[in-house]
Amino acid sequence: MSAKPSASRLRALSGVWVIVPAAGTGERLPGDRPKQYRDLLGRPIIDHTLSRLMVSLRPAGIVVPLAAGDAYWAQTDASSRRSQIHPIKGGASRAASVLAALDWLAERTADAVEVLVHDAVRPCVSQSEIFRLTNEPAGSDGALLAVRVRDTLKRVVDSRAVSTIDREQVWQALTPQYFQAAALRQAIRAAIEQEAGVTDESGAMELAGCKPRVVEGDVTNIKITRPGDLAIAAAILRSQA
Repeated sequence: MSAKPSASRLRALSGVWVIVPAAGTGERLPGDRPKQYRDLLGRPIIDHTLSRLMVSLRPAGIVVPLAAGDAYWAQTDASSRRSQIHPIKGGASRAASVLAALDWLAERTADAVEVLVHDAVRPCVSQSEIFRLTNEPAGSDGALLAVRVRDTLKRVVDSRAVSTIDREQVWQALTPQYFQAAALRQAIRAAIEQEAGVTDESGAMELAGCKPRVVEGDVTNIKITRPGDLAIAAAILRSQA
């Protein structure tokens, strides 16, 4: 059974900030709006995600980088929680959006602050996962949630399987990912300058020579990417409720 966080532990994390990048368009989930604003059980996906983070973590605040001209944020429940949730202008990439949030925080908080970065379209993250991830301080290398790969992995070239990859050392990265804000800011800025094309925060830290701690997450912590994922996420949320 997963350890459950105590009330005192939740209060101890009140100095942690959360960054939820939400400037993407979600091209793999076609529709009339970016995927973070698609309907899930009567609410935008991002509202489910932000509510889950607020209840599970009780953070100092949440920074949400948005696309320029975002027409949908104002329609969310989260937009009314101005004292806790802070929308800012995001960037052209995930890394640029997270860096914008870290720059925003650096102007308002001490360098020692710790941050969680979480995907806007992972609404099923559990309180027990967040507790496992944050049960130790982020440390200089940080930490991330991940799950073991269960299926056989193939390297494919021109639609042909050319080799089988040893899955024993392969994990699928999830979010949240947990870092010292100053270290992550430096690593992401360096990755952008190098045009490294990192796709998550751990990748930037790895590029900087760090080895983030891997904490086993839950397979139910899915990222909504394709149309079928909406039904799966709805079923998970119902079961969790």
